[in-house]
Amino acid sequence: MLSEQRAAAEGVRTGAETRSEAHRAACDAEEAALREAVASEAEAARRENRAIDLEWEQLGVVAAAGPQALAGGIARVQDHCGRVLDSKEGVLGEVRALLQRRDYHYVKLLRTQAEESDALIASMHSQHGTLRAEQERQLEAVEEAYLQVGGRGGGRRG
Repeated sequence: MLSEQRAAAEGVRTGAETRSEAHRAACDAEEAALREAVASEAEAARRENRAIDLEWEQLGVVAAAGPQALAGGIARVQDHCGRVLDSKEGVLGEVRALLQRRDYHYVKLLRTQAEESDALIASMHSQHGTLRAEQERQLEAVEEAYLQVGGRGGGRRG
């Protein structure tokens, strides 16, 4: 029984380790993909920032052309800024989704480990009760045998 319990405990431990390693590997892969997305977004943002800088420089020249030209230049700057903000929001959405997936999978992993641990503990309690009852039975048999031997006078007292 003890070897069975050790094997069951080892099974729970190795199962938990295997699931944890798989979870970490999946997280690492997701992080790598996210890093690539962030790097790509950062490059796009740098291009947009350059375009914004150029538009700002041109606004000084456009301002002399009149208010409508200035309004058009400001609208172009706003368009560039909007694209940068949309890009940043997209990356933030990906990060939020990644974190939600991770949380969901990690909680699922912990629940599975808890269920396996609870089942193992319940099995151990059951076996403890069985072993204790067997020990009591054997102890009573030994006591009865001792009393029978002692009642016949076969027992020595020192």
